[in-house]
Amino acid sequence: MNSEVLEKAVLSFNEHREPDCRAEIFKVDSFRLLIRFSGSAGPKACCSDEHIVDFLSHLNKVTGNQYDIVRLFRASACNLVAVFVPDNDRMKEVVDFGFAPFDLLL
Repeated sequence: MNSEVLEKAVLSFNEHREPDCRAEIFKVDSFRLLIRFSGSAGPKACCSDEHIVDFLSHLNKVTGNQYDIVRLFRASACNLVAVFVPDNDRMKEVVDFGFAPFDLLL
């Protein structure tokens, strides 16, 4: 994964979504991208799943790749962490977490 392209995707997403929702790169593995989403306008400004789906489509557009959301964690009241993997690496995520493939269906 090209870190410059990922940073560009996050920055351009934040330009249009802040203060309602802010994305930041949490961790990048060889086939997995973890993005933390948080509301930055106060305690009532939390990211929703719609923001995360919007980020997914923005990420796909900016990178030219096809990513999928395979996991979503609530780190705290207004912090969500989403796990994205390229579509062709989806089975690696299944093996890595030890889940059956049907556990990843959204």
